Amino acid sequence: MVSGAEVAVGEDAGVSVTTWPRWVPWAIGLVLGLVVMGPALAPGVLLNLDLVVTEVAPVPRGVWGLGPELPRRVPLYLPAAWLSPILPATITIKAMMVATVAIGFAGGYRRTESQGRLAAVGAGALIAASPLLLTRLAIGHLMIALTMALLVWAYPTLLRPGRDLPRTALWCAAFACTGNVGGLVALAVVVAGLVATRGERGAKVLGLWLSTQLVWLVPGIAVFAQGAGLLDATVFATRAPGLDGYLRVLAGHGFWQDYYQVGSGQPWPAAVVGLVLACLAVLGRRGLPAEWRRPAQWLAVAGLVTAVASTTPFVEDLWAAFTRNPLGANLRESQRALPLFAVWAALTAPIGAARLCRSAARHGGALADAAGHAALALPLACAVVLGAPGLWGIGGQLCAIDLPDDWRAARATVDAEPGTVALLPFDGYMDLRFCGTRLHTLNPWPIYLGGDVLVASDLGLGAEPDGTPERADPREPVMAEIARAAEEDGVAPSSRLAALGVRWVVFTRTGTFLDLQHTLESDPGLERVTVGKDVFTYRVRDWVGPAVAADDAARAAPIDPVVEPLALGVAEGATVWHRPGAAGWLRGLTPAETTAEGLLEVPSGTGPVWYGPTALVLVGDGVAVGVTAWAARDLWRRRRQPDAR
Repeated sequence: MVSGAEVAVGEDAGVSVTTWPRWVPWAIGLVLGLVVMGPALAPGVLLNLDLVVTEVAPVPRGVWGLGPELPRRVPLYLPAAWLSPILPATITIKAMMVATVAIGFAGGYRRTESQGRLAAVGAGALIAASPLLLTRLAIGHLMIALTMALLVWAYPTLLRPGRDLPRTALWCAAFACTGNVGGLVALAVVVAGLVATRGERGAKVLGLWLSTQLVWLVPGIAVFAQGAGLLDATVFATRAPGLDGYLRVLAGHGFWQDYYQVGSGQPWPAAVVGLVLACLAVLGRRGLPAEWRRPAQWLAVAGLVTAVASTTPFVEDLWAAFTRNPLGANLRESQRALPLFAVWAALTAPIGAARLCRSAARHGGALADAAGHAALALPLACAVVLGAPGLWGIGGQLCAIDLPDDWRAARATVDAEPGTVALLPFDGYMDLRFCGTRLHTLNPWPIYLGGDVLVASDLGLGAEPDGTPERADPREPVMAEIARAAEEDGVAPSSRLAALGVRWVVFTRTGTFLDLQHTLESDPGLERVTVGKDVFTYRVRDWVGPAVAADDAARAAPIDPVVEPLALGVAEGATVWHRPGAAGWLRGLTPAETTAEGLLEVPSGTGPVWYGPTALVLVGDGVAVGVTAWAARDLWRRRRQPDAR
């Protein structure tokens, strides 16, 4: 559409609209993103629930198919990790968060600009300022927020996936960048498109989807197969208490921890807005382009039904059972499917409002005209009501944190002499005081320190008495017992830590820490190296080295890790490498084993020690990059030669 052109709003419209130049919606979206982030854009670290953004971001081991953590940060956070030695990851990731808001706003505007600027701005704001998108940004679920922002752009292509295979491949690759969340959403969209087009070139389309998703699919399978556990949907059920709760879900609410839900303090306004949006969306459902109207509507229904399945009586138990298998585990938090509904509603609600405006215009008169313009402004008004609580630091949830000197001293100590670090207290989540408030956050030390860090991965939410570790680390049960004995019984941990290959202990004063700190201070096997207000670093005196002889734990063995999945210069005798044991490690072609403590035992012999699944990961990456390059080259060629096919 040409900038400034007059465009009729529907065949029977009595009004005309003008459009903005293409850069204007992007500029508005950028400003909105800056306002959303607000004080969080200042220099500093971000911590909030699952959000951990530090200056230096380690390259996730999942890029090699290695654990122990599930590769949730692959591949989305790889650019930030690769650039962090020269550009702080805090800058890169904050820019990604702002860009997500801008992408969502510009996409909503682009898809509805034929309805007029007011309606189009409303559509963009309903996506970019959605409580769903803002909540996920605030808690570190950038992959979900970005998936929602990309959906609005991808629908015309992926809902007709066989029409233009290179474009389909590129959009599938874009969703693959967000990991399993975006990849599975892309699959749902592609399947809906294939059903609508009666399977047009279905085998090729599904092949393109699969080949582009290998960047996260192969590493995910490799790590999950090592024994990582996952809780089912029971504790992650969408929060929708009562009828008003279901109406709030229509507005983008429902995150299972209400404390973090943007707008949770105004439940009834959100419920009313949810009802209004749903009514407008139904009224405008036929206004989407005929070529992809039906599959978009199917996806909206499927997304909404899935989102509430985990909280609906008689269905919630079935849903919990479904999420106990590896495929269903991706939807244990069923609200993740809500973007399929939220994007559809954001596009159709302004169309419904424009339809009301046209209806009022046909009646004539000043009152009818005023009512029509009020109706046209409804989507934007709804977006303001829903999004206002998420402005300026996403409603105050985010602030830039200047970590104290004792944190930096601990990292400098470990950086100077790398080795396995044990965190005490042994908790997966911590309560920290920053920005004048208590922050409940994923333990930031593994990301802040990088390297091999022993941390609990049990969320403490399951019914199992021994917990459900969500990392594939066979050392975790041993470390959990060491920590329990130190915290509850005052047992000195140093000897068992040395046997586990731990070189450093980083202790953070949080919770009821006094007894544990006394135990550490009185342990003769620990040497205090750094002292701070809240953070202490201890050296394990009996640490021998990164590897020891299998028949003599007091004798260091040579080993030279070249990259994460490859080590050279390993002693010919059997060697225990102080890293988590995992199936797939080989010496030459002989499989390695896992010790009783969960360490990797390399068999005797010669040759390199390497991780076999990495080869599959690299092949998968090569296929994905190759398909993406082919698609990009084809589109570039077509742009240069418009008649070429």
